Amino acid sequence: MQHYPKGKEQADMGRIWGRRIGRRVLVFLLVSAMMMGFVQPLAAESLEDLTKRSKDIQNRQDKATEDLSNFRDVEKEIEDAITELEEQIADAEAQVTLKEAARAAVEVKVKEAQTRVDAKQADVAQCQKVMRSRANAQYKDGNVGALELLLQAKDFSDLLARAEYLKRLEEKDRKELNNLKTSKEQLESEKANLAAQMEAQETLKNEALQAKAVLDEKTEEHKGALAENKKRQDELAREIDALEKEAEEVGEKIKEIQDQSQKEGSSAGNGSINTWPVPSSKTISSSYRTAKRPNHTGVDVSAPQGVAIVAAGDGDVIISGWGGGYGNYVVIDHGSGMSTLYAHMVAPGIAKGTKVKAGQNIGKVGSTGNSTGPHLHFEVRKNGKDINPKTVFSWLP
Repeated sequence: MQHYPKGKEQADMGRIWGRRIGRRVLVFLLVSAMMMGFVQPLAAESLEDLTKRSKDIQNRQDKATEDLSNFRDVEKEIEDAITELEEQIADAEAQVTLKEAARAAVEVKVKEAQTRVDAKQADVAQCQKVMRSRANAQYKDGNVGALELLLQAKDFSDLLARAEYLKRLEEKDRKELNNLKTSKEQLESEKANLAAQMEAQETLKNEALQAKAVLDEKTEEHKGALAENKKRQDELAREIDALEKEAEEVGEKIKEIQDQSQKEGSSAGNGSINTWPVPSSKTISSSYRTAKRPNHTGVDVSAPQGVAIVAAGDGDVIISGWGGGYGNYVVIDHGSGMSTLYAHMVAPGIAKGTKVKAGQNIGKVGSTGNSTGPHLHFEVRKNGKDINPKTVFSWLP
């Protein structure tokens, strides 16, 4: 087990170590401050690095722009779906209202039928009460009994008449009672039918409510997806803005390097660009900064693999090599801040530092780097920033 000092000993040790550590920290800070004066700054990006970085920015801009376009298409689809769902919800709500109104109307009829059934039941009870009352009276009062009524007949004809009277009276009572019972049964049947209709309307209303609930849930899901979509669009828009700013910064750095290069030595060019780089083809497969490709910084010249590429003007080859998305590429400085870039070559056909003349062969058409087929990606730059090649070659579309 490790033992630690206690009391005054511990305090003294703390002060001693504190002074030692303090001196060491002070020495370290002094040495660090002195060394900082001798630290060399990080090497500045080369023209090749900046050009590769410019292409990488362009590719990221293309991807972000494409994604943004896709998100906008999806946004339209979601909005259309929400509109359709809201129309369906409105229809479902109308159906619920109709079913509820129908159910309420049937309920009123059921109550009315019940009232009629109750009234008919009262009539039956009253009829039965009258019949029982008459029978009781005949039983209690011998003067009006049926038997005595018959015995008081004057002759046989009178007897038959009295018997017929009693028979008809009894039949009348029974017929009335039966009619009342039949009416009551009919009303009961009517009430049962109305109750079944009301139950059916209630079922339909509940089904409409369930359908509306499903539509409400789907609408909320779509609204959530729409909110997420718009959030991603905002992020992509900010990303595109940041890339645009970065591209401008890279362009400024390229211009600074070109300006410095011109100060250090004479350029073989005078800023003139007058020769089409692919003599055998003027077929443009993709133009400069179109609506579909707003970050396409040059034109794509469609041509077979291996076709000759020539310098667009006199100048100095300032880049010749591999450029990531550009594949094998060459950049020529024509002086006066003008330069041209030739990308996706089979292989660079000329070395960096070579002075070239307009029309001189500098490579062959290929499909290296980010390419879907043989073509030349051709850029014209002024002071490090891409410009539309149409300003130089007016016949371009």
